[in-house]
Amino acid sequence: MKKLTIIGGSGFFGKSFIDAFNFGLFKKIGIKKLIIICRNPNKLKKEKELGLLNVKLIKSDTKLIKNLPESDFYIYAGEPSEIKKYNNSKMVKNYNLAVDNFFDKIIKKKKSIKILYISSGSLDKKKYNKNYKNYNLVKKYSEKKFKQLSNLGYRSSIARCYTFIGKWIPLNQHYAIGNFISDGFEKSKINLLADKQTYRSYMYSEDLIRWLLKILIKTNKNFQIFNVGSDQKIGIVELANRISMIFKKKVNQKNKINNNKTDNYLPSLFETKKKLKVKINYDLNKALLLTINQIYEKKN
Repeated sequence: MKKLTIIGGSGFFGKSFIDAFNFGLFKKIGIKKLIIICRNPNKLKKEKELGLLNVKLIKSDTKLIKNLPESDFYIYAGEPSEIKKYNNSKMVKNYNLAVDNFFDKIIKKKKSIKILYISSGSLDKKKYNKNYKNYNLVKKYSEKKFKQLSNLGYRSSIARCYTFIGKWIPLNQHYAIGNFISDGFEKSKINLLADKQTYRSYMYSEDLIRWLLKILIKTNKNFQIFNVGSDQKIGIVELANRISMIFKKKVNQKNKINNNKTDNYLPSLFETKKKLKVKINYDLNKALLLTINQIYEKKN
């Protein structure tokens, strides 16, 4: 019986993994036990839609973990994507200490295990505010540690993840798509705050988990970094309009869009698709409808 341990699993990624585990996506690769280590397991227990019967939850701060459970696979997702949590150098230090502690514990395991680090596509961008710069400092430091694991003979890979959509997408953080969906449920109009043309792509959570599991299985002694995301590009104005049509509400565009200024955050997937033989199963329209219906069911 193969086991997968996820370090830091109380957010979007962790919940999506739990759903996929219960849905049976892990059976094809022989994983029959899922272990989640996080600081606040109660966040998961409060979600009535999550099936936790066959999931073991361990309460621990990553930088204080004394021992890692025995597993065949480990995924390190201990750094939240909520950018406001990276507002000072102390937080950078804390996240660095956490990955240092994981490193110290994982090198006591046998070298046949497979390890995946959840990084960010933001490392490919150059212009960011202070919080994003701190976020990238954390990601760069962690990537070096996982590269070091590979140099020591461990099977380690990195997934640089971009933007996603699904049942557990945050509705009140810095994600425009989550804010638009929240407006669709709670407000009379879809509020568009952007003042420049922004381009994103959104991978559905089931595709995300399938790709990450494929990376995990393919991980070997040859260290590799894979981009994970969708290559279906969409501008923020068109995105707001699509969501407004689903909810049958108007878009309240509060600022004039300056088309001379653009913000692109899109993955290059050629190498990932070539090496892993993966594909996008859910286009954006289908992913949007599924996500909105799932959130509606959670709310009711």
